[in-house]
Amino acid sequence: MANGTLRGEIAVLQSMVSERDTDWFHHEQATAEGEQLSWLSEKRLLSQRLERLQRAVAKLQLEKTELKQLNAELRRTLEQVEWERRRLKRYCRGRSLPDACGFSLSDQHKVPASRQEESHTCCSCRLAELQKQVSLLQTQLAQERKYKQDYPECCAKTSQELSDLHHELSLTP
Repeated sequence: MANGTLRGEIAVLQSMVSERDTDWFHHEQATAEGEQLSWLSEKRLLSQRLERLQRAVAKLQLEKTELKQLNAELRRTLEQVEWERRRLKRYCRGRSLPDACGFSLSDQHKVPASRQEESHTCCSCRLAELQKQVSLLQTQLAQERKYKQDYPECCAKTSQELSDLHHELSLTP
């Protein structure tokens, strides 16, 4: 969900850059036709864009913090699921851990074979379910890592746009 939000913000930033380029194109056309925008309105327009970009950067930084927290939660959940998966795997290999019904392997000679098979089937299903969860969490973790790798590039791009706007504002008389 956070990645989707971030992608939306990236789309907004790209839209703002496109809007700026379109405005400059129209400005150049108007200048060519002898219709210049007043210096004050141009500066106001650039200032508004700068403010929007600064808000977008602040929002990206907030989302980065939220993603770090989510990543930490996912990591903890993954560790818990991995621990449970290993425990179940040990049990299924014949270790003396209690089964899903509370019987240890030493007690299993007292339990009917059908009940043992049912317990083993339950254990296998639980193990498969946990492996799915582990796979899902690993996928999510990989996505988070990719986002972390892409984040500096996105920030650098936004920073460059801010720098360009500062430069454009400093050039206007």
